[in-house]
Amino acid sequence: MKKIALFSVAFLALLISTIFIKTYFAVKINVDASEILIDKFTGDKYLLDKNRIFIEAFDKSGKSIWKTNPRIDARLGEYREKNPTITYFHFYIDSAFEAKEVIGISYSNSQFGYIDKSNGKFQFLGQD
Repeated sequence: MKKIALFSVAFLALLISTIFIKTYFAVKINVDASEILIDKFTGDKYLLDKNRIFIEAFDKSGKSIWKTNPRIDARLGEYREKNPTITYFHFYIDSAFEAKEVIGISYSNSQFGYIDKSNGKFQFLGQD
C-alpha cells in the first residue's frame, strides 16, 4: 500500500512538473461543458463529453478515430464512487512514457492514468 501511495505521489509530482509543456504542444478550449484538446501538429481533436465519461478522437477532417470509456475499457472496479467522472484531462509528455505525448486523466475517485493518443487505450497507473 505504501508503494502505491509513493508511486501516486511521484506520478502526480511528475505530472505537475511537466504540465507547462502541454501548452507548447496543444491548445485546450472549453465548449458547452465539454473539453477539447487539439494537437497542433496533427490537427487531431480529443473531446471529453459533457458527462465527463467518454473521450473521442477525431482527425483534422472530423472523422472519428476512436471512442473510449477508459474505466470500462480497462475493467476498473468500483472504488470510492459508483460512477466517477473525469476531473483532469490534459496532454502530457514525460520520459517515463518514452517521450511520447499521451492524454493524462484522473477521476473524481482519485484513480488516474493515461490514454495513448494513437489508439485510445487507457493505461491505469494507480489510485490513492
